[in-house]
This record gives sequence, structure tokens and C-alpha cells, in this order.
Amino acid sequence: EIGGFKDFVVESREDVRGFINLVGIESPGLTCSPAIATMVRDMVAKILPMEEKEDFQPERPGRAEYFHELSPEEKADLISQDKDWGEVICRCEHITRKELIEAIHNPLGVKSISGLKFRTRVMMGRCQGGFCLPRIVEILEKDFGYRPEDFFSYREGSYFFTGYVRQVP
Repeated sequence: EIGGFKDFVVESREDVRGFINLVGIESPGLTCSPAIATMVRDMVAKILPMEEKEDFQPERPGRAEYFHELSPEEKADLISQDKDWGEVICRCEHITRKELIEAIHNPLGVKSISGLKFRTRVMMGRCQGGFCLPRIVEILEKDFGYRPEDFFSYREGSYFFTGYVRQVP
């Protein structure tokens, strides 16, 4: 039932040992993901023996810095190596062309506009993509050979475009 009690389903199946359902968890699920993780951990602990690792690292080491967090000297060095570091695609979040391209080439590469948004923070600023979306589309078309009909927001079927209104010179 849409909008009903069963929007989120977090349950351990009794009829299939070790099978845990996590259903209907999309946008609001991000907010409650720590609580969901705790629930799932407790469900798994009832099925499998668990013990805390002595050398557990609670934080992921070495997050790559965003370009805008670098010093002016570090920025200049990167720009001298690759001019794409110097082209800002998203003014609100200060995301460069190179950061966008690296997100696409990443081994866990993005497959949607929302994927780019979550990976790089483009379209998350005050303009909500009004400035950067046309630039992102241009990069995807010219550098990667995509057509507008190939772009989808979140998953297959959630298309941003159906084609051109008129031919682009």
C-alpha cells in the first residue's frame, strides 16, 4: 500500500534462514540508515556468531579531498597537470570538470544523473542544477557519446529528456 504502514520493510524471514528483507528504503532511508544498520546487525547476530574486531577502524581512512578544499598551491599544481581541474562545472558546490569525469571513470562508476549528484555533489547547491546541469549534459554528450535520451535521473525509465526540441548546431 503506497503511503501506508509498509513503506519500509525491514524483516528477517522465518521461512528462509539468513534472508533479510530491506524493501522500500529510498530517499528517507538515508536519514534512518544508521538505525536500519543497527536493526540488521541485531538480526544477523541472532543467526551467526559475531564478535567485535579489536582493530576495527570506525572511519574510512584517506577520503580524497575535494578540489575546493585544497590550498592555492595544490590547485595550481593540479591545473598545470590537467586543465580540467581548472574548469568549474558546478559554481554552487565548486565541482570541477575533472572531478565529474573521475566520478564517471571510477571503478564504481555512476550510471545516472543522481549518481553523479551523490558522488560529486553537483546540483546540490542553491541553484539545484540550474547552472551545472546543461554543462554536465554537454560533457556526457561530447566526451562520452551519450544522447539526451540516455540520461535518466535515478534508474531506468526516469528520463530527463526525450530528445532535442530543435537541432543543435
